[in-house]
Amino acid sequence: MKASGKAFLCLVAVMLVVMTLFFMMSTFKLQTTLTHLVQSQLTVLAESVADPLEGAIDLGLSLSELRNTESLITRAKDHDVQIEAVDIFDLAGQILFSTVPDRVGELVEPEVLEVQIQTDERDWSLDGDVTILSGITLTDNIGQTIGGVLFTYSKAGVFSKVEKLSESLLSNILVIVAIFSGLTFFVVRRSFRDLDHYVDRIDKAMKTFPESAGNKPKTAIASSGKAHADPDDLESKLRAVAIQLSRATDEINSFDSTLIEQEKSGR
Repeated sequence: MKASGKAFLCLVAVMLVVMTLFFMMSTFKLQTTLTHLVQSQLTVLAESVADPLEGAIDLGLSLSELRNTESLITRAKDHDVQIEAVDIFDLAGQILFSTVPDRVGELVEPEVLEVQIQTDERDWSLDGDVTILSGITLTDNIGQTIGGVLFTYSKAGVFSKVEKLSESLLSNILVIVAIFSGLTFFVVRRSFRDLDHYVDRIDKAMKTFPESAGNKPKTAIASSGKAHADPDDLESKLRAVAIQLSRATDEINSFDSTLIEQEKSGR
């Protein structure tokens, strides 16, 4: 392969690596940003549910006795179609109220209680593979934890936006790579043209070594006093070297044959 071809392939490979890294970083950055935005939105909605509940608890009511809970969680769920469920659970993790009736009486995920216990903040969240769990810890008038508000949010909307960005980035990257490859091919061919010709001459000279070894040089080789060697002069020198090597090999073989004959006659 010519030097221009190797340079072209190397530049295209570097371009593909850079574009791949840019694609991965862009999609990851968008997904992270959207996840943070969703978590912030859910935190605000959870606070709008938790504050009235804590106000009623401060009046002496227990969490299970609150009557306006259903309307609060239903109104919060209607803010976003991606919210799958809004649950109110007690200290043991049992769901007391939920926008999904089948979840009432069940226990929340163990990870939810673990995160709630370990965090020192009022709000907390869990980023799962397909859902985002975000909640607020409920406390009484003396600061004791009595339960929590849990939002279950589907990441389908996040995935959809990331997929649209990925398709747009991929199409743009293909166009950029195509344009870059065309320009690079033109520039490399023009820049490496002289080098390709020079390398071709060297290759041809190397291929003619066996043929030139049995022939005498037609012209004497004169040393050049120029700063830069002429390719034609270099080719002639390479041929002369090949001839000298062939002659030296013949003389060595002849000398070895003479020694062998002398040893035989001496015996």
